Amino acid sequence: MGSENSDPFAAILDAPVKANREVASAWERFVATGDFGARSPRNVIADSWRRCRDLGIDPEAVRAPSRLESEAIEKILHTASLGVVGCEVLGSYEAILQGTGHVLVLADAKGRILYAAGQRGTRERLERINFMPGGMWAEEVVGPNGVGTPLKVGRPEVVLGTEHFCQGWQPWVCYGSPVRDPESGEIIGVVDITGPVRHAQFETMGLTVAIAQAVEQQLQLRELVRRDHLHNRFLELQRRWPGDGLILLSRSGRVLDANAAGLAAISDGDAAIRNRRLIEVAPRLALGLQGMRLHEHVPDGAVEREIDGLVPLTLRLEVLRDDRGRLAGYLLVLRRKEIPPLVFAERARNSRPAEDAGLEGQPGGLAPGSLRETEEEFIRRTLAQCGGEISRAARRLGIARSTLYRRLKRAQPPRETR
Repeated sequence: MGSENSDPFAAILDAPVKANREVASAWERFVATGDFGARSPRNVIADSWRRCRDLGIDPEAVRAPSRLESEAIEKILHTASLGVVGCEVLGSYEAILQGTGHVLVLADAKGRILYAAGQRGTRERLERINFMPGGMWAEEVVGPNGVGTPLKVGRPEVVLGTEHFCQGWQPWVCYGSPVRDPESGEIIGVVDITGPVRHAQFETMGLTVAIAQAVEQQLQLRELVRRDHLHNRFLELQRRWPGDGLILLSRSGRVLDANAAGLAAISDGDAAIRNRRLIEVAPRLALGLQGMRLHEHVPDGAVEREIDGLVPLTLRLEVLRDDRGRLAGYLLVLRRKEIPPLVFAERARNSRPAEDAGLEGQPGGLAPGSLRETEEEFIRRTLAQCGGEISRAARRLGIARSTLYRRLKRAQPPRETR
């Protein structure tokens, strides 16, 4: 204990009784005066207490609020990946906890408890403080605890007895470890083991981390099956739209596959874009998807949108689901719109590259001339704006890099012959 101590929790678990007593003194002083005095808790707890004070959390609270009804919980446990996998994994560990006085829980990324298993007597005692399915245990609502604190700091943590800001949770020790989505890397939930503070021991922290990792491994297996399903669907859909650019996206918007036209539209055929986010490899397309939100509950059916530009595109977003109806990914269909030459020329004349191209002193728009001259001038200006980067200019113009090369070659004046 003391401000000089680092955050790792091994020290408090080596001597939990002593640590709990010392933290109790710091808690009483902090609640009364707002400072720690000579002895302060671990940094992670001290920071949390300060946030609790700023948020106005009641240090004498004895029951957490509820945020989920039983019907909503059942739906999550039977349809969401975290719920389905979490129940299976935690259920397999329940027998280990029998007779230990501990309870094992699963919560979502918002800190709402979804599932609880373990010794019945302990579960009944914890239900008095609403540490049960439906209870809200986010740190910003109930202060530091084994659910909310790992979610807040993004790593495994233990909250020992009087380290809890609220008195109602101080008889307990909570060990928590985040669960991350294998596809996006984002935290989607947390595994927690909670028991009486007198039973605190370091080995329980290791068990908590192992169970969280077991959940992640099962989620990874499901993701592999999901991607296999997506690639099979992609082969079928290529026959449905043979003339369009097709891009297969994961649930989080990563590029999983693309046909030749799709690759040309976003990377001039570079297959290295796979498993990268669409916003990184094709910002123009990703911005065009704004409003066509990629999320777990996106409605079925196609959504279409036009992206304006020198060469406009029609985007068609198809929702892809697995055999059980769960969201698996998306198919982005790109269709170039044919525009008359005169319309193209008018667009080019009225287009103005950004001021950073170094052309701000020139007259607005492009000089009148033939379609070919107008097009060539627009391409030159766009290339200048992009610092001479062919790939970047091609993406901005909405054409393939090979097409831009041909246009530039055609625009070069013929060499004089002697």
